[in-house]
Amino acid sequence: VEARYRAAIVGRVGALERLHGILEAFAEMVLNPPVRGGCPMLNAAVEADDAMPVLRDRVRRAMDGWRTTVKGIVERGLLEGQIRVGVNADELSSVLFSTLEGAVMLSKLYRDAVHIERAIVFLRSHLETLKPAP
Repeated sequence: VEARYRAAIVGRVGALERLHGILEAFAEMVLNPPVRGGCPMLNAAVEADDAMPVLRDRVRRAMDGWRTTVKGIVERGLLEGQIRVGVNADELSSVLFSTLEGAVMLSKLYRDAVHIERAIVFLRSHLETLKPAP
């Protein structure tokens, strides 16, 4: 799973292209999952409540890694003028993954990919608003 995300970023030029790559990789994994049962991180996070602190910590570290990756992409985009001033990297990372994982849950629950498709369309549109003014 991680290799698919990394591959989605490699070779992409610019922060917004890298973020779009993450969305595409996520959508592809939902439509053609590498493992049965849906998103392994979402499944583990749901199971990893207070009764399983070791699993919870492991899932949290994995998500921290992905959130750090997104934050780094955004911060670099800010420094290079590819993303407008005022965008909060931590907030964007949180909203991006919350939206994607929630959409995975709905798509699995209803056995209908329309939920992840809608989330991807929404997030793509939102990413376009991050461009600096001409």
